[in-house]
Amino acid sequence: VVEFREFSDDDLQKMQEQATKLLQEEIVQSAGTVSLNLSSGLKVWSLVFNDTFKSQLSNLKIFCLSQNGTVFNLTFGDSHAKVKFDMDAQFRLLGNEIASYTPFSDYTAEDLQLMGRIKNLASNNRYRETFKELTKEFVQKANNRVEPNSAIEVNKGDASLSWNNETHSFSIYINGLEFDCDEPHAWHILLNTGWFEVYVAKLLAQFFSPDNIRLNCLFKTKTDSAKNEVDIIVNTGEKLIFVECKTQVYNTTDVDKFESVVRTYGGLGSKALFVTYHPMKGEALEKCNEKRITAYCYPQSNNLNAGDKNRQMKQMLDKLIKEWNTK
Repeated sequence: VVEFREFSDDDLQKMQEQATKLLQEEIVQSAGTVSLNLSSGLKVWSLVFNDTFKSQLSNLKIFCLSQNGTVFNLTFGDSHAKVKFDMDAQFRLLGNEIASYTPFSDYTAEDLQLMGRIKNLASNNRYRETFKELTKEFVQKANNRVEPNSAIEVNKGDASLSWNNETHSFSIYINGLEFDCDEPHAWHILLNTGWFEVYVAKLLAQFFSPDNIRLNCLFKTKTDSAKNEVDIIVNTGEKLIFVECKTQVYNTTDVDKFESVVRTYGGLGSKALFVTYHPMKGEALEKCNEKRITAYCYPQSNNLNAGDKNRQMKQMLDKLIKEWNTK
């Protein structure tokens, strides 16, 4: 049986009364084993519960889990090695379960090949602007469809982008380049710069297990409605890395919104990584430094080989993890 109780956060006497009342309840007195998890609250709660329960229960065991994953046994006065949780366990402890997501391990080799094709299309001067206009109008039409399963077609001069719902495939024609795509995750890769999220996830999968990388993570409110989406969340085994992916940052509010989402759903123990295709500059970069968000742009220059680029990324990730919660 799992029960959730709310306690005062601004009245010490009321906290003590609530803790004493809980101790006297039948569920505590009659049960063989009772576990209390004090989360998302004040440090003073731990002191109040320690004083209240320790004086009445001789077999009480008290553990404290730090934001860095170290377990402190306050009963015997020692500490344990860092505890590793799966991602779902970590979010349950934080009180914010993920409503839906796509594991990176679900992306097929064909998906990744398509990502490479769309990446080249979106970054090539010959196709970039037309592709951007086509996908933007396509998303608008898709969102305004009366029939959710109807076909969609968008034209810009000689260029076109269409969706066939019967074959679940796209057809693309831009400046002499023509191809169809029916890969399992084609919709996500093709639209809303989803290709860049998959590109970043593929880079991260060089250092973390694909099963520990989740894309399009949706969190829900208490009313069970979708609230916020995180592009990528990585479970390092000890901590979570929230990853925001944007080809380019035009507004510093993007940084503020990301920081708020990480703080709300990841707590103080999670880390924020903002990855861009084009280097972040000016006010946006200053805002990241102010919010303790790591800004990173995977080098696109041909002056570095893939091995050097990956080593640079690994150094960034190692530094990111090493600097967690040093206070």
